[in-house]
Amino acid sequence: MSIKLGTVLDREAYRNFVRENRALTRLLRSRAVNYWDRYYRTNYPDRNGYTGLLFLHRLELWAN
Repeated sequence: MSIKLGTVLDREAYRNFVRENRALTRLLRSRAVNYWDRYYRTNYPDRNGYTGLLFLHRLELWAN
């Protein structure tokens, strides 16, 4: 399955997934931070600009 540009994401599905899998969400965030630190820190000195963390942050906002 691929997501095409302009596709609207089903926020409710993501919201439910995050709410039901808080431990997994924390693990994903931890791994994303580690990945950013290892491979992208020089390109994105502010980790808040790293796409993976931006996506996870958006999911967490939808879940709250």
